[in-house]
Amino acid sequence: MKKLDAKKLLYPGVITLLSLFFIVGVIFGWSLVIHMDGAYPPYEAAEAYAPAPRTPAEAAQMLNDAVALAAEAAPKTKTESRASIADGGVALSAADGAEPLPERYAEIFRSDGAEHRLEDLYNASYARHGEETAFGDPLDRLLGSVRLAAGDVADFTCSDTYYVCENCGRTDDAPFGECPGCGLAGVCAERKRDCYILTLYLAAREELPAYFPLRGDADTEALFRENGRGIFTVRSLAADRTSPRIRAEIGRTDGRLERLDFLTDITLESTLDFTPAYPGYGAAAVRAVLEDDVRYTFTWPSIVISDGEPLLPGKTFVVEPGKSDAIRYAREPEEGGLEVIWKSSDPELLTVDGEGYVKAGKRTGEATVTASFEFGGRIWSDSVRVSVRVPAKRLGLNKYRLTLAAGDSGALKATVYAHEYLPQKASVQTVTWYSADESVATVDRDGTVRAVSPGETVIYALSDDGFFKASCKTEVTA
Repeated sequence: MKKLDAKKLLYPGVITLLSLFFIVGVIFGWSLVIHMDGAYPPYEAAEAYAPAPRTPAEAAQMLNDAVALAAEAAPKTKTESRASIADGGVALSAADGAEPLPERYAEIFRSDGAEHRLEDLYNASYARHGEETAFGDPLDRLLGSVRLAAGDVADFTCSDTYYVCENCGRTDDAPFGECPGCGLAGVCAERKRDCYILTLYLAAREELPAYFPLRGDADTEALFRENGRGIFTVRSLAADRTSPRIRAEIGRTDGRLERLDFLTDITLESTLDFTPAYPGYGAAAVRAVLEDDVRYTFTWPSIVISDGEPLLPGKTFVVEPGKSDAIRYAREPEEGGLEVIWKSSDPELLTVDGEGYVKAGKRTGEATVTASFEFGGRIWSDSVRVSVRVPAKRLGLNKYRLTLAAGDSGALKATVYAHEYLPQKASVQTVTWYSADESVATVDRDGTVRAVSPGETVIYALSDDGFFKASCKTEVTA
């Protein structure tokens, strides 16, 4: 009998074994991928510090309270002034007694950039705006006289809601039946903004309140006087300001004033005499409508704990037992010299050092970690729930298809894994069960499916940790 050569069999044997591992791995991985439904964390809006105003008087009071809070805390402030001309905001016509203005002049006017120079010079003419204040600087000059009486406000709008497509993430201010981005229907979800966007339309009066900043008539006149640039000279000019309004962004959860805009619409009526560079045009009447905006932007002292991005309401920071991780944060002011104090609510479960590094013990549980610093005589802080556990990465079921006769029952079992592919289990194994159609089949909290009537449905499991979803197609026969 011929003796086998082990060395000659070793190479093909290893190749066969590796190929077998590869095939099994591909099949196992494919099975996992086709049964993965992904993670579906529920949306939870942060609680508002106050309800949205319902009347002009309530809207005025909300703004007054926000202004008073800013005046007391003295956040860093930046002041800007700008004017904007909407598309079509410049209208051209022949001056009284002049020949009709050639139609092509409008194109020449715009191609020469005069429309944009109106905007640029209008902004430059009010150069005293643009200053900044530092943290702690008094805001009396900016906000000291800003206090609205109930009769100051004729009407208002307040928005704290927007809408998002749960499929592609596109956002819109109004609800939609079909997403303009991905085209899917039934994917519109309501969300809450971080701030109330409050617009107060002031009552008509001969003069605006003293707190309302305005460009002077000389500034407005200088706009056109200086804007000729070889195109025209100004024969006459009149300006009319209308629609005074105040727009404010107020933090939904803390009442902090984030931005304050004083807005008016200015209609400029002017007769222009064109230079010889435009022969045959003579005189023309120009009507320009601008939105004038004086804006205050406020930056508050703050510390915000994050995991790269600010944490969503209700979200926890996860550390595995026996391991360490760093909690990151952003702080205003950013300058050094301000010590951040870290504290754990349960030092036996986890500790945190002066740099924000948390170290977990061996047992599982939850604790609160707080970061704080002192500035301007006040303590500014932020907190996060830290969970010590082996986090979930995947949810699997013992069955992905189930067939039952009406009246029968079957058992589904869910396992929460700590790895996308390996069988390591996560710390939290609890799931929530539900049926897509309870007239066909129901499921209880333990995963027991009861067939009700012939048809097809889907039984879902949603993990309490990570909100991973898995599904079982269920058929009920007669």
